[in-house]
Amino acid sequence: MKKIIILYSTSGLGHYNSAKAIKEVLEKSKDIDVKLINILDYGNEFFRFLHFKFYVSLMKYAKPLWGALYAFAELPGISMILRKGLHFTDRQNWSGLEKILIEEKPDAIVSTHFFLTSLASAIKKHKDIKPKLYLMVSGFGMHNVWFSREIDHFFTGIESAKKEMINRGIPAGKVTVTGMPSPMEFCREYDVEDLKKTY
Repeated sequence: MKKIIILYSTSGLGHYNSAKAIKEVLEKSKDIDVKLINILDYGNEFFRFLHFKFYVSLMKYAKPLWGALYAFAELPGISMILRKGLHFTDRQNWSGLEKILIEEKPDAIVSTHFFLTSLASAIKKHKDIKPKLYLMVSGFGMHNVWFSREIDHFFTGIESAKKEMINRGIPAGKVTVTGMPSPMEFCREYDVEDLKKTY
């Protein structure tokens, strides 16, 4: 039986919903054991602040500032500093997750959060775990934090995101456009009039 761990973060519902949808599909196979892991459960207070409180606060109260920071972080020099700082912080907070991975020994790790790009190199060099690494880009645009040459394969929601990845140096054969994973409740048919009355 293949064992797959799906990493996500509750810092955004997109990360969680994508992870949940992937899990629902994989669970249909009797040959796959799937486990969801929230990365926020394995970091210190600063890590949780950075990946949750800081992000959610900006999205809720200061979207223009978030947009400006997002664009600023794409500038070549700034991007490199940001990535190194983010990767350093993430690697300092992965010991709890490392223990779980050693215990579980997954055949593959699928992540719907860019956190995996920080850990990819450490995982690839690890003597006790040898999983394949897959990244589902849970957004419709690309940012430098989603890139790592250590990732075995990327999945994107739309073709333009794939083109952007290729332009940034990711081989075309390592990127597949799948559409955005959606939980089953988004695929069912509902009574529209009933929903209008309810909501």
